Order: sequence, then structure tokens, then C-alpha cells
Amino acid sequence: MKILEQIIKKEYETGWELLSGMIPKGPGTAFPTHKLRWRLFERSFDNQYQWSEIFSTHSYVLNLLIEHFDYSEEKLADLLEKSESKQIQPADRENLLSFIESILDKVEVTHNTAWHDLRNTLSQHRSHPDAKWALPEKVLKRYEDIYKKLEPKDPIEQIVWMFNDHWPNFPEGLEKKELSIREQEKLVVERRVEGLRKIYEEFGFQKVKELATSVKETRVYGDTLARIIDKENEVLELCEYLKEDEGPVLHFIQRFILRKSLI
Repeated sequence: MKILEQIIKKEYETGWELLSGMIPKGPGTAFPTHKLRWRLFERSFDNQYQWSEIFSTHSYVLNLLIEHFDYSEEKLADLLEKSESKQIQPADRENLLSFIESILDKVEVTHNTAWHDLRNTLSQHRSHPDAKWALPEKVLKRYEDIYKKLEPKDPIEQIVWMFNDHWPNFPEGLEKKELSIREQEKLVVERRVEGLRKIYEEFGFQKVKELATSVKETRVYGDTLARIIDKENEVLELCEYLKEDEGPVLHFIQRFILRKSLI
């Protein structure tokens, strides 16, 4: 423990990575190499460890991470990930969440990394509430409060994430056992249309046209925009993208025209 403390004091990034890696993320699969057979016959290497030792180690490591937190967005996302682990004790999760709640205003947010990660966390746990690994709603409500405080002030950033993943995760989750795939798809389309219509009405046609060049899921974006754009001059202006030889923007306009033809 003393050595770990010295490492993070003297080599911060290496120390943080080491300590962070000591907290288990959850159940997984491993394919370890064969265990070494020591031939030191005068001593035994059959060590036995108790859960109390393991949990006390986790507590010590988490306290070190809290003590040496640098108020960066990257480290905040890391602490939030550690707090989700089902392998840590409830008292450690409480300690982590209380610390995070107390320093949120001091964190310099630049890429909304923690906000995006939290949305995925909330969606995963709320979509599978009966799973053994799912966190209780009481804890998820605290994550949701943090999520809301981290929400970007830019109204476009609040919406455009839905077009950067093929299947977006909503913070309220989707109980997949109650909804068919078609019902889930319909709900996702409705959310996307609602969000993109807000951008169109508030920022105008040029902004939604411009976003076609920056979103990651251009096909999805084209399909959604076709459900909103009706003015002939705007449709024709979007068709200027057909002059592109290849690339995401061409995929956007192809899907836009396909959806328009179906409509």
C-alpha cells in the first residue's frame, strides 16, 4: 500500500492507471497462462486470501484515487466507471458518489465524455432491471442527477448524440422484454425526429444541412431528415450532395432520397 501511494505521488499518470486497473469492472472471461510451479521446497506458495482483505484493498485504492483526483473530465469518467462496479462494497460506492457530487462544479468539461458514458450506464441498467448485475433504481437516480448536471448547455449537443450511434441509448432505458424490436425501432425513430425537428425549427435549414457533414451515422441522419424536410427548394439544395464522389455525405443523401421515395 505504501508503494502504491508513492507511485501515484511520483508518477501520476502511471500511478492512476495502475490503481484504476486494480478495481474490477465486473464479471468477465479470462484465459490465463498455466500457473508457475515453484520448486522452493522449504516454503509453501499456496496462499489463501479472504474477501475482507480484497475489499479493504479496494477501499484503500479508491481512497487514493479520490485523494489524487485532478478535476479532469477524463478522471471523472474513470471514477464514475469504478463506482458502477458490482465488485466493490456499497460503502465504497457511497463514498465515491458523494465525492463526485461534491466536486462536479470544479471539473472542466470539454468533450462531455462523462455525460455520454453515464447515459450508456443508465440505459444499460434500466433496460435490464432484473439482471443480477443491475444497480437498484435508488442508486441510478443519483447517477441521473449527475447526468443532468453534466448536460451540455449547447442545445444541439443535447440532441446530436442520437446520430452518432446506430442504436442510441436513452437514459431512461428500454425494457426489451416488454417491447418488440419493431416497437423499439419506432420509439428510436420518433425520438430522433422530435430532436432533429427542434434543431430545424430553432436554427434553420442551413444548420441541419451542415450537420450532415459532421454526424457519424450519416445514413440514419439522412433517413430522419427526410421525415422533416418538405420544402422543394430545400430538398433540391440537399441534392447538391449527390455531386460528391464517395464518402459519408453521399451515404446521407442516398438514404435521404430513399426515405423520401418511400414516403
